[in-house]
Amino acid sequence: MNQLRYGFKLLWREAPETCRRYKIGKVGSFDPLNGHNGVCWGWPSECRLTNSQAKTLYFNIYKKRSLTIHQTIVVRKALAYAYELRGGEPKGNFKGVKTVDTIIREAKLAGALGKVVPERLPTVRDLEAAFTKEWTTDSPQCLVEFSSSVVCAYDTILNGPRSNEDVDRLKKSRTHDFDWKNGWQCTAYEGGRAKLAGVKKGTRPWSIWTVCFCKGKKHQSPPDYFCAKILKSGNPRDPSEVNWCTTCPLACLQFLWQLQDEPRRYGKWLSKSGRFGSSNIKDPVKTAIDWFEHQGVTSPSGRYDHNCGRKCFARWTRHLSLEYQHIFEVVGDLETEVERVLCL
Repeated sequence: MNQLRYGFKLLWREAPETCRRYKIGKVGSFDPLNGHNGVCWGWPSECRLTNSQAKTLYFNIYKKRSLTIHQTIVVRKALAYAYELRGGEPKGNFKGVKTVDTIIREAKLAGALGKVVPERLPTVRDLEAAFTKEWTTDSPQCLVEFSSSVVCAYDTILNGPRSNEDVDRLKKSRTHDFDWKNGWQCTAYEGGRAKLAGVKKGTRPWSIWTVCFCKGKKHQSPPDYFCAKILKSGNPRDPSEVNWCTTCPLACLQFLWQLQDEPRRYGKWLSKSGRFGSSNIKDPVKTAIDWFEHQGVTSPSGRYDHNCGRKCFARWTRHLSLEYQHIFEVVGDLETEVERVLCL
């Protein structure tokens, strides 16, 4: 739906004179109850576009060469929507639009608006080095902040969620399940799996699973009520009592949740007051990348790209020779999309 509205806005942005000539309503001038909040046409009575008009619109926009190939596709979809409103078959389009489509050449269109393919991301050795270097009193972060950063790094880099939508759903979630003894925990994505549209949106439950990184075959939990030994600085009174694996994301969650009234994955530690407030870490991905820098596996000049998580996930699962059927429940995407990420 957002894509259709964006396509309609592009029609007006790229061909305003043509839109006025054909008496197409302006952005936001339609019935606010039409399913698009009045942003664009949504009722058959609001759309009077003919085949000839759609062809002219599409051709005039193409002649400007100011849109990228992806924006051009969005415009085509917006016209296909108009075709359906005019009584056309679903998934069809005006004949004139199809005719113009045959002469469009991507090489003659505008270049990409920005870089979307990550270039700087952790190698498998970087991951190993970071997740085996445990917290000490010499670490640049206190124990609480270090533990929060481990969870952020595990979630956003190792599991490869989308750096905005997926992470935001995890940030909002308060639905958790766990079995500390057997070494697992899961948090449900708020709203379920992303990238579902229409009637399917919000209908497919999806979770991120946290597993044990402790050495050996048995998970070692932080002592019960260890939170009572944490100072305002975020460090324990006696650091020697930290006898668990501080880079185990499962143990980190256990420790952090001892300090929180309401368990959250990305609760923000308030260093001035020495407690967790109601707010969350604003950008868990940035926190994760900062942690990799603190761990010495990257530098300020070579910081990882903010959207490197999915590519990193693809890299290390390929290193482990894992096939799609072993990873789709983590990556939450179609096999074709997973293959595309693997080939980036």
